[in-house]
Amino acid sequence: MAKTALAQVAASLSKYSTATGTTGNFALITSSIVTGEDGKDYTFTIVYSVDAAYSAYMAISEDGKTCKVSAPNTVTGGTDQKCKIHASAQYNSTEYGSQDFNILVKAVTKYALKDVYSLSSGSVSFNAIVTGFYGTNYQLMVGDGDYGMTLYQFTAYDGIAVGDYVNVSGTVSPYSGLIELKPATVTKIAAADAPELVTPTTLAITATSTPTIVTNMASRWTSIADGLVTSVAGSDGANLTIKVKVGTAVYTVFENSTYCAAADYATFKQTRSGATAASLIAVNDVISVEGWSSFYTDPQLVGAKITKWTEGVAPSDTPITIANLANVGWKADTSYSLQGFVTGYYSGIGTPKNGMFISDGAYGLDVYGYTGDCSAFTVGTCVTVVGVPTIFNGLIEFTANKISVTATTDITAKAAVTAELGGITGLSNSDVSRPVHVTGIVSKTGTENNKGTAPVAGTANMNVTLSIGAGESINAYLPKWFDATVYNSFAALADGDEVELTGWLANYKSKAATWDADLHSGVQVVSPTIVKTTAAASIAKITPTMTIAGAVAAAKGVAVDTIGFYQGAYLTNMYQGIFLGDGTSSIVTYKGAAFPIGMKAGTPLHVVGASAPFNGLPELDISAGSIAVLPAALVADTVVAPTVNTTVSAALASGDLNHQFTITDAVIKTISKAVVANKTDGSYVVTIGTQDVTLFVKKSALEDSVYTTLASVAVGGKLSFTAFGGQYVSNSVATYQLVAPQALTYTPAA
Repeated sequence: MAKTALAQVAASLSKYSTATGTTGNFALITSSIVTGEDGKDYTFTIVYSVDAAYSAYMAISEDGKTCKVSAPNTVTGGTDQKCKIHASAQYNSTEYGSQDFNILVKAVTKYALKDVYSLSSGSVSFNAIVTGFYGTNYQLMVGDGDYGMTLYQFTAYDGIAVGDYVNVSGTVSPYSGLIELKPATVTKIAAADAPELVTPTTLAITATSTPTIVTNMASRWTSIADGLVTSVAGSDGANLTIKVKVGTAVYTVFENSTYCAAADYATFKQTRSGATAASLIAVNDVISVEGWSSFYTDPQLVGAKITKWTEGVAPSDTPITIANLANVGWKADTSYSLQGFVTGYYSGIGTPKNGMFISDGAYGLDVYGYTGDCSAFTVGTCVTVVGVPTIFNGLIEFTANKISVTATTDITAKAAVTAELGGITGLSNSDVSRPVHVTGIVSKTGTENNKGTAPVAGTANMNVTLSIGAGESINAYLPKWFDATVYNSFAALADGDEVELTGWLANYKSKAATWDADLHSGVQVVSPTIVKTTAAASIAKITPTMTIAGAVAAAKGVAVDTIGFYQGAYLTNMYQGIFLGDGTSSIVTYKGAAFPIGMKAGTPLHVVGASAPFNGLPELDISAGSIAVLPAALVADTVVAPTVNTTVSAALASGDLNHQFTITDAVIKTISKAVVANKTDGSYVVTIGTQDVTLFVKKSALEDSVYTTLASVAVGGKLSFTAFGGQYVSNSVATYQLVAPQALTYTPAA
């Protein structure tokens, strides 16, 4: 029977004799019940001992229930030790059998907790003090002085509690900026076995101490004293993201409703003056809060609780326009009030919808983090939004604390303008979040996880790449949780299909923390909806109803429906004109409202309007017409690239009107009138070769660089630029000119 009792011991110890061995203490079986031949149960006491030869690595605890392991650790790893443990099977204090069992004590590199922060991978072992738990059997927090560590998917023995001394072993596993151990084995040890440990400290954030939380400051208990709440995102019962300002520093508190303690979550609701029920804390409240310093790319506090709350005064909101917001005319963590017209929602976010898009004229904004239901504000409604601007991966978002319908008499915002998307070269960040209309050719369909299989809603994000304008590409982005009907319509697209869609422009520059002028690397169309699809096999190239040459020759008032290639424009006010050409013929538009954005030279444009020559200059009045962008692949081969001139004929012949000229080193002969931006037009006579030509510069509608350069020019200097042929007729006398200069550079006289 003793052999049977020892066999049970062998089963429990066998795992420590394998190559994996043990690096920490392990529990021992101290009794074994064996049924004898007489049918009775006999309880054997198992008594353990360790031979002196192995005493440096193993010892039996006083109660006989634990084998205490001292792994041969050094900073370089040490050498594994083959040891034995002796087990004696006793009945009524008499030994009836015994056996030695092999135990492999593994050596691992011996670290202090702070040393782990110098690693990015590998197995480690260190001693620490338990500081707390985050979630049920989810994360254990340990510390040593000014350092902490998060143990993810840990295995705890012997009823680990806060304040216990433990040995920790596991694999270093960084996750979104947070250094974790995963999985981690935790073994309780005596304080005397770890005399090097220092009682963990609290990271205290106060008005006089506002440290920037860096990686090696993570997983520590942290307190924020008297911080000003600047934004609250999330709803009661869901995850919360709170911004708290102390001095000039701002800290993020993230309260996960699943993993935090219910009592801690409840502290984020307080009963306000005049109320009978508790509600979420609000902007301008002052709070003291404690939690664990952590990271999710950026630093944050998790598992937090509010220890002190002072009701704030209603925010004094600074009025701002979406245009000023887009141009970063704002301060971080400041509450603003603005107006805009609702243009739509991010389809698929769910109900209630916590975000929407609004626009003011040609400027758009992504409103995010609203605690109510944004779909309560119907598309086309003008709203006033109070909130705080932030930047997320290169996109300006506005965390809304309050949204209300704006009375008609109070509306100052302009009706939203849906833009024709011509390409991405000419886009700026001012175009982000505005509604766009896109016509493109599918150049890459969506695939699921790059496996070449059709994407399935709910399982994989999808990008469909479209060729637009002059051969540029843009992605239509659909996250996996997107509206399934719309998602499936994009999943069904094939290469070469023509697609007409609507959506909103967004900028997603991975990990961009600032408002970057380079929109193009992350531009995409979000929340897209297909308006029309034409299968690749059915696509027919478009031939213009009237050529550009015909439009140039048309009498005043004649209807014009033509196609030409974009050459340039009065860039900041396209109402003044867009120049388009076809071979040797060119014309300029006049008036209009919804102009294409993002165009580069060579973008095909379908223009509908009426012939409206002015002072002998061929023009198209599009005030009652339209400009639409076409992908290059849709335009008939009969429409060809416009001619570009590099010299001027005598007095700019009438055939040169609206043609593009690229001029190098034209000598300034006279300055009839210097241009002053937004005040007076300018007139400069320049000599090109042997010809003198007037360069006319409007006081507005050109890029700032043009006015800045011309402010410093002098007679005798040289100008290089691109411009277009024009004329001005007065008393039947025609003065031929170059107009709408772009890319202008100046070289002073030697």
